[in-house]
Amino acid sequence: AVVHFLERTGLMQEDPEWRRGGKAPLVITSRGYEFMLLDVHVQVWQFVLQYLKSLLVSFKNKKKAQGIQSEALLFLICLSYCRVGEAYPADALSKDA
Repeated sequence: AVVHFLERTGLMQEDPEWRRGGKAPLVITSRGYEFMLLDVHVQVWQFVLQYLKSLLVSFKNKKKAQGIQSEALLFLICLSYCRVGEAYPADALSKDA
């Protein structure tokens, strides 16, 4: 999943100079170098946003995909207010997703 993310976002690509047989190895792009220089929080949000966008692609039913997107984002927002080491009820989570 991470490799797919890196290729889809243009952070890595197959080596254009690869001349041997078989699949070319991945190399980092200039965009990938720029990404590495970003603040770690910005990098995490890039992953989150790409995940949310991928939900639209993976579901044929766009309305369901948007619902899951909303729930995933709501979960992440709620998670940001949680404290490490405390228990939280799982019954508050949706059973549909």
